[in-house]
Amino acid sequence: MFIVNAFQLENELYILCKSRSFFSPCLHVNKLIFAPVNRLSDVNNKNLATALRELDALYEQQSSEHVVLYVFPASLINDGTEISFDNDKIQIMNGYLYDFANLKSRRLFVRMGENKIHIECKKSFLINILKSKKYSLNDKILFLVAALFPKKNYIFSEIGSLRSDNSYALFLYMKRFYKNCYFITDDINQADFDTKFLARRNSFKHLWLLLTAKCLVHSWHICDVMHRNLKDIHYNAAQFSNVFICHGITAGDKNSYEISRYNWGNADICFAGIVPELSQFQKLGYRTLLTGYPRFDKWCGTIRNVFSVALFFTWRRNLRNLDEFKSSLYFHYIRDLLQKVSKVFPEYTFYYIFHSAISSDCRHFMRKEFQNVSNVLFVDVENQQKFIEVFNNSGRFITDYSSIAFDFAYKKEGCPIYFLPKGIESQHYALTDYFYKIQCGVVATTEDQVISYLSYCQTTEKRKNSIFQYRDANNSKRAMLSLLRLGDH
Repeated sequence: MFIVNAFQLENELYILCKSRSFFSPCLHVNKLIFAPVNRLSDVNNKNLATALRELDALYEQQSSEHVVLYVFPASLINDGTEISFDNDKIQIMNGYLYDFANLKSRRLFVRMGENKIHIECKKSFLINILKSKKYSLNDKILFLVAALFPKKNYIFSEIGSLRSDNSYALFLYMKRFYKNCYFITDDINQADFDTKFLARRNSFKHLWLLLTAKCLVHSWHICDVMHRNLKDIHYNAAQFSNVFICHGITAGDKNSYEISRYNWGNADICFAGIVPELSQFQKLGYRTLLTGYPRFDKWCGTIRNVFSVALFFTWRRNLRNLDEFKSSLYFHYIRDLLQKVSKVFPEYTFYYIFHSAISSDCRHFMRKEFQNVSNVLFVDVENQQKFIEVFNNSGRFITDYSSIAFDFAYKKEGCPIYFLPKGIESQHYALTDYFYKIQCGVVATTEDQVISYLSYCQTTEKRKNSIFQYRDANNSKRAMLSLLRLGDH
């Protein structure tokens, strides 16, 4: 069984797994045996039941796996507890093991034994590790380094070589004032600052920084910050704070905040970007601070060029190759819209920004489709300098239901246009009623409505003022001060 997460809600502990087999083993907690939940819809927590059904569909589509859930009284988790499955091997990533049910807040330590998860107090944890033959001498030396060396580093990371989101924006701001800030990435090249602040993922420098880390800050999951050569005992000995700052607004957006709660793990603290996120994250059990998102700081200001229009549509989890892309409603809606608006508004320049998940083949195909249309240009979101220039200068913005709409709405008088024709969300995350409640722009279901909104500037300032607690350029500062206070505890 592959354990995805373990978390506590009220008096029950949930262990979330994924498996290819429909014959799931029983879970053993000490001498007690628990069968998997028969139907996900039977889960008492409505938000959790919804999220698990969506997550089950996602696993099925991506890897032909499905969700397996176990529930038992949280009171069973104490010093000496052992967890295992009937004749089935346990697989769990170190990130999931480190924040297993947030047991570190109870001063309980988690380690993998012979196909068992052991939960122990600090004394038992130390003795059993030093006695164990499972760990090499080098493992034990690194364990002592993690346990004894002072913790001073703030570590930031995003997925792969990505350097464009909230974790990176906060890192850039914080390193101006605090020298022990480092960013973990697959690619340390092309930085416009001293590369001593960067560490290549899985390098020795990355390893050492983790062993002496005070806080880990990530925009997807703690596993993105982990080192492949460190083991369960090293992370539990280090005992750093796990800080989550999401890659964009999620509350109400495609149900993803509910799904992602069980992907993110059990962060010690979570930063929220808007007022609705604060309440939603708190309902999901996070200790949450509303600081505004650091990446929003660069958008603070007024509209610059009303004749420049940016377009950005979110990814589609079902489009895995060019043939699927060509035949999809997603592509046809985007192509038809660009063709029409570029003809109706020849004086405008339309910049279509590719989502990072769109393949190079699909991008090349799109560019070829519009190679003879002079006022339609394409931008790769990975080219951050160009993306920021285009996004900052654009007076209009069109999206489907990407959370980047909130980035545009952060601008003074910025009013995103949501283009949501029938079927635009096909085979992707479903829109929720809450999305329509908190969206910060105008919704168009036809190309003619989009043309109308491009012709006459709309304003949604009153709604935006109720959603954004802050509309200044100080989100990074607030987040940094909160992070420093957390690290001092």
